[in-house]
Amino acid sequence: IMAASFINVAKELDIKISLSEPVTRETASRIPNILASPVEFDKWKKPIEFKVKRNSIGCIYVATDNPLIFSKVINSVETRNDSVLVVGSEAWLKDNSVDYSIYERLDVSFAAPSYTSVSNFPYIEFRRKFIEHHGSFPSTYDNYAKTGYDFMMYIGDALATYGTSFLEEIKKVDFSPGSISAGYSFKNSNNNQFVPFIRFQGGELQQVRKD
Repeated sequence: IMAASFINVAKELDIKISLSEPVTRETASRIPNILASPVEFDKWKKPIEFKVKRNSIGCIYVATDNPLIFSKVINSVETRNDSVLVVGSEAWLKDNSVDYSIYERLDVSFAAPSYTSVSNFPYIEFRRKFIEHHGSFPSTYDNYAKTGYDFMMYIGDALATYGTSFLEEIKKVDFSPGSISAGYSFKNSNNNQFVPFIRFQGGELQQVRKD
């Protein structure tokens, strides 16, 4: 569903889809052959050109959280050593199949509905109070306590602003910032439509600016 949605929006934006390939654990071995099959080498036998020419791919969207699949994509892109942009999921950060430094070096972007900046002062205060109350740290990236706290703050603000009709009113608002999250958009939807994208910069996850 995610891959199909990505393709549909890309077509609406007149972005050319060169290849859409369903991949499973059983067929993941095909990924290097598709992306990084060499046709030319330098004098040290290092591949310098591939069947799919270098710098001919703008973006690869990987619509899976399966480490076997996305790690093969990352390894293939690293072999290509070109300008292709990889877009994946924040769920990749929970797995150690790929070193974070590789994500930063390749400028990989992640769709990240759970993103919270670690330098966000309200989040720092949330962590401090969590530690005082529970005697332990919340998990470093995605955790239910953080998500639940932020959403309840959002709903509380909506109740204070709109009263009992808040469910209808929030669907008229384009965007509302979260207390510690990137924000919410329930415009004409029952689900949060705002999904920030993040990437590593200077060793820290930061939100990708729209401009």
